[in-house]
Amino acid sequence: MENLVRLRDSFAWVQQTNKALLAISAIQQAVLEAETSERGFLLTGIETYRDSYIRARDALAARLDGLRAVLADNPEQIAHIDELRLLTDMRMAQLGRVVELGPERMREALDILEQARVDRLTERIETSLSVLTRAEQALLIQRLSKHDRESLAAALLEHHHHHH
Repeated sequence: MENLVRLRDSFAWVQQTNKALLAISAIQQAVLEAETSERGFLLTGIETYRDSYIRARDALAARLDGLRAVLADNPEQIAHIDELRLLTDMRMAQLGRVVELGPERMREALDILEQARVDRLTERIETSLSVLTRAEQALLIQRLSKHDRESLAAALLEHHHHHH
């Protein structure tokens, strides 16, 4: 029975890690989508691109909330997420300004693009996402190995009791 409980715990941790990693990759996807849409709109002025920028921006906010909920029991990860949100907010504001200017005000829009290149927010978002990913994987490994050590200790104790 003891082992089943341990197995269930391990499974729950693996599931939580998978949920977190899926959420992280969905966030990455939304950022990429927003950037692609911004470029598309600037180059073509086609409204579809503006709409998909807005969709991606909103999806990003929802996915960040989702990830925060998955990691709610871990203050260190919450701190990482808050930092990530700061970066994505800044990046979305940047993209949003370009989309507002659009092709009619290309000159100003290109100035913001140049500024964005200097700010390297996208790179910093990527870095922040890898930090979250690595922390989540490390946590799982740590939980599972502690778990295994405890299982081993329990098994040895049980074994010990039976022989006396």
